[in-house]
Amino acid sequence: MPAEIEALWAKGVEMMRDAGATVRDISLPHTKYALPAYYVIAPAEASSNLARYDGVRYGHRAKLTAGDGITEMYEKTRAEGFGPEVQRRIMVGTYVLSAGFYDAYYNRARKVRALIKRDFDLAFADGIDAILTPATPSAAFGLGEMSDADPIQMYLNDVFTVTVNLVGLPGIAVPVGLDAQGLPLGLQLIGRPWDEASLLNHAHVLESRAGFVAKAEKWW
Repeated sequence: MPAEIEALWAKGVEMMRDAGATVRDISLPHTKYALPAYYVIAPAEASSNLARYDGVRYGHRAKLTAGDGITEMYEKTRAEGFGPEVQRRIMVGTYVLSAGFYDAYYNRARKVRALIKRDFDLAFADGIDAILTPATPSAAFGLGEMSDADPIQMYLNDVFTVTVNLVGLPGIAVPVGLDAQGLPLGLQLIGRPWDEASLLNHAHVLESRAGFVAKAEKWW
C-alpha cells in the first residue's frame, strides 16, 4: 500500500474516532486470496450471463453476408458487441468452467470465498459495526491513460473492493483527500449484511468530518 494511501487511512481512523467511534484493529486473514478468487468467479459468471447475447433474441446483431449461418452470426455479433475486456472475461470464464478445469479453479475459488465470508462473519459477530479500508491503492486513472496497460496490473487496483462483491456485503466509497497530483482519494466502509441504513449513517459521519469539496482541475 502506497504511503499516501496509508496516511489517508490513518486520517480516516482519526476522523471516525473524533466523531465518537471506538476503533479496533481486526484481522481478515483470507482476504489476501480475494483477488484471485474474484477473478475466477466473476469471469465465470460473466461467461454464463453473457451467453444470452447471441444476436437472436435481443441486443446487437451484426450484419451478415451471403452464405453466413447461425455460427457466423454468433461470432460476428459477439466480436462487434463486446469490447476487449468483456471478451477477455468470457474467455477466462469459459475456461474455468470447462470440464477439465471446473474443480481445479471454479470450485476451489468458491471454497475460498466461503473462508473469506467466514472472516467477515466472525468480525461482525465480535461486535464490529463497520470496517474502514482504503478504496483503491491509487487515484482514479485519466480517461484512456491505461488503454495499453497490463490487465493484471489493472485488476490489482480492485484489491480493497472485491471482497465486498465476493461475500455480498454492502460497501460505500467516500472521497476524503487528494493525492500528490491533486486527484481525489477515497476510503471505503464495509457494513453488516442487510444493514445499509447503518452503513449510510457511518458514511455520512465520515463525509461530514472529511468536508471534501475539492474538484480535480482536469478530471478528464
